[in-house]
Amino acid sequence: DEDLKARQIIAAYYYDNINNPLITLPKRLPDAENVYHLFPIMVKGDGRNALQAYLQEHGVGTVIHYPIAPHKQECYANEAWNTPQLSLPITEQIANEELSLPISPTMTLEEAEEVVRLINEWKR
Repeated sequence: DEDLKARQIIAAYYYDNINNPLITLPKRLPDAENVYHLFPIMVKGDGRNALQAYLQEHGVGTVIHYPIAPHKQECYANEAWNTPQLSLPITEQIANEELSLPISPTMTLEEAEEVVRLINEWKR
């Protein structure tokens, strides 16, 4: 319960303070419906890698979850359901734009403030 509460505090801070127009936050669910295991944002256009590099330069680690759309992964290339290659634009957009911000029960509010400051100051 304490770990979840700590994650909720960080997530709420992100929701309330990230205001960069190039960033789309995940839909906000009631805390009872979200454990905030991840905090994935979408970076509009082709800026995701640039934002990730910028944050890394400032000591903020991020992760790209599923950088290759599932239907484009080699293991599915020859599946009958994927021949010819499927076009799934939303899935492909998520693979190209998703970036997971740090969120952890050990993260401090001051660390979250720094993440938010950097994101809000970032320009492509």
